Formats: sequence, structure tokens, C-alpha cells
Amino acid sequence: MVLCGLGPHAPSLSLALAAEVSMASGITILVTPGESFTIHGTGPPTVHWHVGPVQRKERSFLMPVDVHITNEEKIRLSITPMTPGGQPAPIDGVAQWNVQGDCTLEAIDATSAWVLSGSVIGDSVVTVTADADMGAGTVSIMDTATVHVESPMASQLGLAAGAPELKNPPA
Repeated sequence: MVLCGLGPHAPSLSLALAAEVSMASGITILVTPGESFTIHGTGPPTVHWHVGPVQRKERSFLMPVDVHITNEEKIRLSITPMTPGGQPAPIDGVAQWNVQGDCTLEAIDATSAWVLSGSVIGDSVVTVTADADMGAGTVSIMDTATVHVESPMASQLGLAAGAPELKNPPA
């Protein structure tokens, strides 16, 4: 935008130049003799960037684990460490498993364990922690699973036959 003054007592005039017009070589404006002409301009447009804040992508697989088993069953839980972007990531050492409730744990390998139901009906919370720092330091990451232990349903009636007996026993 360029503001032009046409003289000491004349009104000002606004003149807009297209973006492709360069004032580097100058612009010639003809005025009547005896008139003064002043141009006040602003510099070229500038671009200001604002970046942030950085946010993690929403991942659908980051949901709490919630499983149902009977008091006659066990279930395998395993971890698959991931980067914030969802790519596979290593852990330093073996995952550590802990349980609160009547269930018990049996480690299978560095990243999985069996959860064995107890005899009591109810919930147990399994917590797994691992070291994400592959160096000398420790950066603990953690996840949990809720295990709901229920009574098993009947799956068969167990029909049995007794020994044969006489319909009319002798008196």
C-alpha cells in the first residue's frame, strides 16, 4: 500500500500496487507543474512462522487392555514396545511383571507372561514395566491390564446311568 500526498492542502490518495510491481527501478508519476508529490511506502511483506506445540498422533492401538477369563483359565499377555510414531522400539533387558489381586504370573520370555486365574472371582490388575533407555540410564515405561475372573459356565450336563433295578420287586 502506498499513500500519496498531493500537496499541503490536498487530500491524500491511496494507491495499491500489485504484488508483481517492483519499486526497485522506480515509478514515474506525472503531476501538473507547481504541484508537489510525496510517496510514503512500506517495505515488502514479511512472513512470520509459528510452529508448535508438537503433539503426538492419536493411535487407535493405545487402549487399555481389559480381558475376561474364568477361574479355570490362564491368558498370555505380551508387550510390543513402540515409538511415539507407532514404530517398533527395543527395550533394555526383560520386562518386569507385577499383579495386584488373586491372579498369579509366570514369565514366558523377555516380553510376555502367563496370567493364571486364582480361585476367587473378581478383578486383578497386571502392571508391566520396561526400560526404554538403551544406554546406562533408566527410563521406565509402564502399561496395565485389568483381568476380570469369572465363574465358568456349565458346558455339559454329565448325564450318568445307575445300576438296573426291578420295576416290581418281589414282596
